[in-house]
Amino acid sequence: MKSENLNSLLYTLEEACQNTGMPLAEIRRLISQGEVSSFIYSGSRKYLIYSRSKQNQIIGHGHCIYRGPLSVHRNFIESLLDNQNIKLSTEGAKPIDMTGISNWNTGYPYSCTPIGKVVDWEPLELTPDVFGRALMMPFPSEIKTISSTLRDTISGMPEENANSDIGKLFKAWSTINPNNVDLNYHEQSVFSAADLLIQLPGTPSQSVNFPAQDEQENTNNLPDAPAGKRVSQIRRLLWSVLINNLDLSAKQIWKKLEHDWMSDDPEYDSEDILRSVEADRIIWEDRKGTERTLKLKNYENRLSDLRAVVKNIREKKLV
Repeated sequence: MKSENLNSLLYTLEEACQNTGMPLAEIRRLISQGEVSSFIYSGSRKYLIYSRSKQNQIIGHGHCIYRGPLSVHRNFIESLLDNQNIKLSTEGAKPIDMTGISNWNTGYPYSCTPIGKVVDWEPLELTPDVFGRALMMPFPSEIKTISSTLRDTISGMPEENANSDIGKLFKAWSTINPNNVDLNYHEQSVFSAADLLIQLPGTPSQSVNFPAQDEQENTNNLPDAPAGKRVSQIRRLLWSVLINNLDLSAKQIWKKLEHDWMSDDPEYDSEDILRSVEADRIIWEDRKGTERTLKLKNYENRLSDLRAVVKNIREKKLV
């Protein structure tokens, strides 16, 4: 078994099949339907601890070494089930085991501030409350940018070459980033199928105090996520709000999304994908870090489609 102490409740995929006698396909189905919790296991790696501002900017709080399970978006889990490696960067993950943290350090770890997507630094000491709210990303290393490399190249040129047209062009390029550094978010950030951990049905998850893997529990006897192998984050978010507020209009649900975007403690947007909620559009970020726009008309169409899914599920249960 790959996990110790409180992690002894978690099993590798192979161990889960052996302990339950279920085939891999059945365990995959249970994971997809939210009946089985799943995590990734991190060996001892350095992580950056951070949160996001209302403007969705990254605010660093500290860095540490962490060894233990991490809760990540289900799309990552499904990629691992397909035997595809995943890379964690600014999407972040939630740590599960506070005893897995060591070398907590609140000192600013880079030479320049702000740098890359880390726009501020607010040191926080490690407490259970801070741990419960913490987001982690594999520690991004500080690297030289192209402009820094060009500047080094120019400094090594003979004077006549540095004053040539190409030298002047290099000088212009070298002023693009005054800090001359950026962050590499993908160093030490790869996880494979071998890192997948499963919590088997019947294990006492309450004693572990796992954070919820999905956005919001609902009492309408509906699945926690709409069907589909690759459900987008925005569809999952709309579903989460809808199934907990079936009596609300599209306008009222839009208001709830706006409230989540403005809130430091969003009720539904646990994946922190909302970047802006305006009068006629929603800007959100997919798991690859790409900003996308959902216009009001398209939002209304998607919500109508999800209401139809809810209706079909209920009708089938009545048959």
